[in-house]
Amino acid sequence: MLTKFKREVLDRKPAERERSRFTRHMAALAFALGAATFLNGCVISHVTREGPEWNVQADEKTLAVDSSPQGNDDLAPLSDEFEDASTLPQWAKLSDVEGWPDEIKKLDANTANPGNLTVEPYASFWFGDFHAPFLFKKVTGDFIVTTRVLVTGATADVPARGYSLAGLLARAPHDEGRKNWKEGTENWIFITAGSGDGDGVPQFETKNTKDSSSRLELSPRTPGWVELRIARVGTRITLLRRAEGEDFRVMRREERPDLPRTLQVGLIAYTDYDSLKWDLIFNRVDTYHQRVITDGVPDLIGRFDYVRFQRPSVSKR
Repeated sequence: MLTKFKREVLDRKPAERERSRFTRHMAALAFALGAATFLNGCVISHVTREGPEWNVQADEKTLAVDSSPQGNDDLAPLSDEFEDASTLPQWAKLSDVEGWPDEIKKLDANTANPGNLTVEPYASFWFGDFHAPFLFKKVTGDFIVTTRVLVTGATADVPARGYSLAGLLARAPHDEGRKNWKEGTENWIFITAGSGDGDGVPQFETKNTKDSSSRLELSPRTPGWVELRIARVGTRITLLRRAEGEDFRVMRREERPDLPRTLQVGLIAYTDYDSLKWDLIFNRVDTYHQRVITDGVPDLIGRFDYVRFQRPSVSKR
């Protein structure tokens, strides 16, 4: 049998042998890349979130109330309807506050799209120790933050580049800034809409990161405007989403007793993972944070209709 195998291999035409070597090489490379990504803490799950357990439960009803532009609690002043460009400076940029590269390509309020904040990022991603554009306000104690967002590509209803999404993030601050920041200390959670590993397939992404170890989940969505929400009550973080004409559905429930009382809470956008994937695969954190990729292939336009902050009625603050 072995002799027969050798004869069959040797009898192949050179082009066939070359194709065979190339196929084996690519399979080995794919395995190596997968292994390297896994070792960097990358765990990806594809979920549907369609079962009854992902309905809003009885003890979560207060987390699924409608948001209002006229809030009546102490967090209401943090809200923004983006109907006035002069409110944009009230949002802190992570790049300014902590000293990271500014990966925002375009940003305006009530200009390109009246009544919206519009953001276009350069190639970037949120994963582990890697940062991307983030506009935030600091929130202490329990909160509900809601945004209504439309995520598209530059020329299509869905971004064509892998991991091009926008939404909400809550993150433990790093007041020490970039100079004294250490790898392995990132703690945050987010919910976004766009396209993940589908390259043009509409998806939601949620990601929970503890000590820079990220666990992400991807689920299908329908293109168009969608409400995204993060609710914090005590140690529980709940992520929810609501498409036009639908009820809120829970996307994730996480216990995060490690998070400090005061968090950075706000808007994120990222795109074009393929232009930067080698930084993640080989964990080149320093390299990633030393430059802005202006010659990548970004394909994301995020339009935020509003961001509304409120206290949950069951607040344990």
